[in-house]
Amino acid sequence: MNLDSFFIPFLLFFGLILVSRTLLDRANKKLTVEQKALLVDGFSKMRTWHSALLLLFGLAFFLALRFNLTEHTTIMAIYFLFLLAFVVFNLLRTRRILRGYDFPTSYIQTYLVASTIRIFGLILFVVYTF
Repeated sequence: MNLDSFFIPFLLFFGLILVSRTLLDRANKKLTVEQKALLVDGFSKMRTWHSALLLLFGLAFFLALRFNLTEHTTIMAIYFLFLLAFVVFNLLRTRRILRGYDFPTSYIQTYLVASTIRIFGLILFVVYTF
């Protein structure tokens, strides 16, 4: 893969991440102080577990590549499918938690749109870099 075939999907992916972050930042400004605190406190353990899981899977990914356990394309496909499943699972779980905390429907909808944009960016990145 040459740099040109990677650069455009990379820019597109991070551009969509920026759009997603902007949407969430605007939605966060409309929350009360209590709701903002609940976002930090209510999701802190989840962020820790997610980071650990992603680190472990990332290490497994690089070890599989390093020791040539199978074709690189297969390893990358498995990794990105896991990543996509992880992101979708996290989206659904977070939506359920936000509803349980009785967050405004407009915030939850914005969260879903922002997450969908990130997922779309990830899919575009993977499709155009393979």
